[in-house]
Amino acid sequence: MNTKVPIGDDFDFPDADAKENITTKVTIYTGPLCSYCDAAKRLLARNNIQYKEINIANIDGAMDEMLKKANGKRTVPQIFINDKHIGGFDEIRLLEKENKLTDFKGLKKDLLK
Repeated sequence: MNTKVPIGDDFDFPDADAKENITTKVTIYTGPLCSYCDAAKRLLARNNIQYKEINIANIDGAMDEMLKKANGKRTVPQIFINDKHIGGFDEIRLLEKENKLTDFKGLKKDLLK
């Protein structure tokens, strides 16, 4: 089952503090036949997090862009929140386990400084 999430450049998420509006942008670099990429996309979808997917096999220059942004990491997926490198599937799964994907106030404090 492949769940598709709407893609766009900027994504608005509800914040725990309504006075403090933030725009959250999630980008995931993926590759062909990548089960961890599929798992990461399912994780984001089940947490109702919209993302922009960049398949490094289909877009010229995407691999070089990913390598630069991810400090040379060559594996996929590579996930970024507001242009901050989070890591791969294991790291995003850990954030989910710690309830930091749905607790955007915590996410903002811990990850997006």
